[in-house]
Amino acid sequence: MFPSLLLLAVTFMQNPVEVKNNHVLMRAIDFAPADANQELSRPLLMDVAFPTKTKEGLPAIIFVHGGGWSNGKRQDGSRYIELFAEGGYFAATIDYRLSREAGFPAAVHDCKAAIRFLRTNANSLGVDPNRIGIIGVSAGGHLATLVGCSADNTYLNGAINGRDESTEVVCIGSISGAVRPQNSTGNGKKMYEAWALHDSSVELALTLPEHYLDKNDPPIYLLCGEKDMVCPLKDAESFVQILKSKAVPFEMSVIPNQGHQISEPSAYVGLLSFLDKHLGGHAETSFEEFLEKRETSGRGRK
Repeated sequence: MFPSLLLLAVTFMQNPVEVKNNHVLMRAIDFAPADANQELSRPLLMDVAFPTKTKEGLPAIIFVHGGGWSNGKRQDGSRYIELFAEGGYFAATIDYRLSREAGFPAAVHDCKAAIRFLRTNANSLGVDPNRIGIIGVSAGGHLATLVGCSADNTYLNGAINGRDESTEVVCIGSISGAVRPQNSTGNGKKMYEAWALHDSSVELALTLPEHYLDKNDPPIYLLCGEKDMVCPLKDAESFVQILKSKAVPFEMSVIPNQGHQISEPSAYVGLLSFLDKHLGGHAETSFEEFLEKRETSGRGRK
């Protein structure tokens, strides 16, 4: 399987392939060519990481960066995709159009185009098309949740990379996610509304994950900092009440003394366990081994 992925590198990007530890990193794969999609003025790219050794189709995770719908870049997800690759996943961090380029629903269409790309090229990529998840941070958490809960919505699915492939995912992860962005205040409110209401004909409700929730949605994991001032814990808690009312399965982890940027490594163990449970990787085990080695090394230095 590894040689076919090397061939993919030559076909899609013609850039060097970097081998790091137990995984491979490829950059700037064109997953949505502008010349094949009239909606796009530039190609959308993804960076991917995957294990060096595998015998079967890998579970896949798409990472959606944050930045208030107006900033950020796919490279912000580099550490995440390498972590996932070490845990047996094919992981991709993706471009999407920011608010200065286009408003809602363009970014949603772009994320769904990445899902279609993985499914269409599953054999070449070595991906199991039936085991794809999506995860995002901050505004990316909002987009990941919106994408994951709207696979049956033609308007949000868009047409980038065609309409033949499903945009369904198996599970959703939100890290400090703006799951109820309508409650934003200050600069966050301005950034959200600049994106959501870029087209004055859009109804704000259509930009909210809760608008699309139903009992058929995939399970959702919410990772929250207790002291998050950007995407407050109370918004995640109220979102959980909506999930309960719609019978959507979920797990939630609140990390004490952490803000919007959750910097405590052990905080992510629960999220990795959730992903492994639904997608079949072993990221939790590999990450715990890493944490144990780091702790042991730290003691040695002392």
